[in-house]
Amino acid sequence: MLFDTHVHLSSFPPGEREKQIDHARRLGTKVFVEMASNGENAERAVRFAESQRDFYSGVACHPNSVEKYDAARDLPIFKRHIKESKKIVCVGECGLDYENATPQRGENQRKLFRDMIRLARESNLPLNMHTDRLSVKDMITVLREEKAYEVGGMIHNFGGNLELARQFLDLGFYISVCVRIHHPLDDRLRGVYRDISIGQMVMDSDAPGAKLIRVGDSKEPYPYDLDTKSEPHFLRYICDKLAELKGLPVETVEAVTTLNAKRLFGLAKLPA
Repeated sequence: MLFDTHVHLSSFPPGEREKQIDHARRLGTKVFVEMASNGENAERAVRFAESQRDFYSGVACHPNSVEKYDAARDLPIFKRHIKESKKIVCVGECGLDYENATPQRGENQRKLFRDMIRLARESNLPLNMHTDRLSVKDMITVLREEKAYEVGGMIHNFGGNLELARQFLDLGFYISVCVRIHHPLDDRLRGVYRDISIGQMVMDSDAPGAKLIRVGDSKEPYPYDLDTKSEPHFLRYICDKLAELKGLPVETVEAVTTLNAKRLFGLAKLPA
């Protein structure tokens, strides 16, 4: 059984969405956590999760939606959904992303992120987080200052180095493995995944959010078209590659990462 900790499947057109979910289920993914990215689409994410078996949801504002964020309007929306829906298991997607960000936009993102951490602490929910290479150090600082370790969480689609991974791990956060594990030119990241304990890892497809960029030519077998976005059934390939890197049976990687996700989201009573 596979557990996809971070998806955006409600953004697929209805017919395509059911096709994608069915494909993922046939390859072993049984549980999904749907993300919201702002106050406007939180309703869609929550209602979608409520309409599907074995789907759960997060609510939050993504850093790239910071211009849409209005604390006075959006925080009550998030709090209402958390109070009313039994399907909400995290505050996400939230975090920092400094790609093309001005200093002022970065400051606005940090304020937004602090609001999301405080929402998580108030609601006793873990964080489902996004970061990039430019913002990751500030992110760790904000997490420490806001005592985010009290609720825990995960860094989805982690792409940093081992030193940064250990800082997140020391704060009690899980590292989530995504499609980049297969990138032909990312041996450094595969080394990071190899060195992290499987007991501190979860997995996500980020479907359809993670778009792989063609960095160069490689003869290494690659299970995806580098010019297309992620699909939820890719989680099977992610799991298989992680097992290969760690020299573990695929069944062990499935079982441990799923157990980690259940613990993270308070879903320990779900069947194996």
